[in-house]
Amino acid sequence: MRIAIVGAGLAGLSAAYELREHDVDVYEGSGRIGGKLYSVAFNDGPTDMGAEAFLARNAEAVEFFTELGLGDSLVAPSGLRPLLYVDDKLQALPTGGMMGIPSSAEKIAALVSAESARRIANEEPFEWTPGGDVSVGALVRQQYGADVVEHVVSALLGGVYSCTADDLGLRATIPGLARVLDEQAAQGSVTLSGAVKVLEQSRVSTPGKGAPFRAFRGGYAEVYEALAEKSGADIHLDSFISGISHRPGEGYVLKGAP
Repeated sequence: MRIAIVGAGLAGLSAAYELREHDVDVYEGSGRIGGKLYSVAFNDGPTDMGAEAFLARNAEAVEFFTELGLGDSLVAPSGLRPLLYVDDKLQALPTGGMMGIPSSAEKIAALVSAESARRIANEEPFEWTPGGDVSVGALVRQQYGADVVEHVVSALLGGVYSCTADDLGLRATIPGLARVLDEQAAQGSVTLSGAVKVLEQSRVSTPGKGAPFRAFRGGYAEVYEALAEKSGADIHLDSFISGISHRPGEGYVLKGAP
């Protein structure tokens, strides 16, 4: 069977790796593989311009990267406090909270407007449908203010998911928070700050083992280069696929394929 995969980002290359027993062609519209993952070789060492870490508490991810032969490349964060560039100066990322979402105004007040700090401190309950979903950015913006999303939440989530908080669903990104909101709705009053406080208290009573994040000594380039090599696929760069058509008896034809 001959298989075509459109896109040489993490998803496309992972698919090619899983299908490596077949004849696979990967078509990439840009001039490089990796998609949103992009490691740049600066003088002081490789630096990831997209996602630079993953949640190491996801055992399946660690097992997958180890299977790729990258187990010895996994490194924990240095322990230095992350910094945010806000209002023309570097400021420390607030501690506590959940994935950048604060439970109170005190620790985040220096990074947001006085109005947003007031909204956090005096948050109004909101309607929440158990089992429902919303983007992380939309929820935080609704309850706290846009600058909380832009200055803090997207900055933190962007390092993990390589996109803004507005592009991330709450249940996929922070399932524990969605679960607590479901529980609050069943009890009658729902607030974002209250839900985050529940998760903070849970984290204190049942602390995780070790740093929650891991990165790669040589940057995420190690991942997408290993996937490309071990997949054995033929990868075609600068090959923009504009459409797919079906020919009865012949299969599918890619428009734009070389």
